[in-house]
Amino acid sequence: MVAALLATAEPYNTGGAPLAERAQRGACFAVVAPAASRNDAPAIVAAYSLELGADGVVWIAAAAGRGPVNLTLNVLPAIEAQAREAGAVGLGFATVRPGLVRRAERAGYTVAAVRKGGAYHLLKKLA
Repeated sequence: MVAALLATAEPYNTGGAPLAERAQRGACFAVVAPAASRNDAPAIVAAYSLELGADGVVWIAAAAGRGPVNLTLNVLPAIEAQAREAGAVGLGFATVRPGLVRRAERAGYTVAAVRKGGAYHLLKKLA
């Protein structure tokens, strides 16, 4: 289920390898929403894969959401806390989406680099 959700983000892949392959290299996590009613099952509403870089920065290798979940507002703060708890010095990710760059900048991220093909690498230092 997690791999299938991450695969939906493939059109925005900024790395060389397919997201499914990158997700296998990192640690995968799912965000589960409680059931809407007693008759419903909890649902996976977001998934992400993290990789620890040699520089102590945790990188989001892949992320995807569905439904009403806003990854920047609802999930990114939890990933930041998770990385901070693991002792990371920063959290980073890459995107080709200018709107996501703007939202990330409002959340305290800076553009660390712009790669060939227009991929923005964003980074936030964690205290």
